[in-house]
Amino acid sequence: MELKNGQRRTSERKFFPGYVLVHMNMNDQTWHLVKSVPKVSGFVGGTAARPVPITKQEAETILQQVQEGAEHPKPKFTFAPGEVVRVVDGPFKDFQGTVEDVNF
Repeated sequence: MELKNGQRRTSERKFFPGYVLVHMNMNDQTWHLVKSVPKVSGFVGGTAARPVPITKQEAETILQQVQEGAEHPKPKFTFAPGEVVRVVDGPFKDFQGTVEDVNF
């Protein structure tokens, strides 16, 4: 949730911008298929001629991080104890206060 132009809105952010996870059997045909996709510059790991696949455990870890990020998104703004803030919406709109505790 973020506030933009005085309006609340839900926004999504990419977890690994610019990366695509692909599960495939690597052979010449699939390698050329992926390399022919516009804006694909290469593979992560290995060499340009011989990419190395990530392990199943690495893929599961990445997917778990993505899932956890979707369930518990990081706030766009963070506050620190002692910081003075102004409430912008709700019954306390335009009130000022001091942050006492932050609990994510």
